[in-house]
Amino acid sequence: MTRTTVMTRTIAAVALALATSVAVAAAGQQRHGDRGFGGGMGFGPGLPPLRMLAVALDLSEAQQQQARAIVDAHKTELQQLRERGRTARQQVQAAVDAPAVNEADIRAAVDAASKVQADGAVLHAKMRQEFFNLLTPEQRTKAEQLKNTARDRMQRRMQRQGGQTPPAGK
Repeated sequence: MTRTTVMTRTIAAVALALATSVAVAAAGQQRHGDRGFGGGMGFGPGLPPLRMLAVALDLSEAQQQQARAIVDAHKTELQQLRERGRTARQQVQAAVDAPAVNEADIRAAVDAASKVQADGAVLHAKMRQEFFNLLTPEQRTKAEQLKNTARDRMQRRMQRQGGQTPPAGK
């Protein structure tokens, strides 16, 4: 694996860690709104392009290594979460597509999928905190600005699509 590939993957995972509950909640509202439960866990919408994030935060080599260590420490959890999410979405779809409507099965499948989403939000909040701990105050400010810009972009996109708008971020 090349250094660029490793860095891109690291930045991708760090970008996921930067996703806050605002992005998760907004994605959940969009998927559970008038269009019903949809695919995807909703951890990525509105994030700035990964290369832009790396450049914008101007991480030092030491910070990049620390970020890789954070991602590596949570790699198994992230993989398990993705698989649980995939399974949960399939179970919801199977319950909805069943020949006979079984409200209890549908509710149980959606409840299970919501638990996966909540577990993902907790993991990403923990990773975000670990990542923020290695940033300088200036980098933290810049990361917050990027998050706010991404949230604003998501709100505009959702408004254009006629969806609900996410709550204002902190």
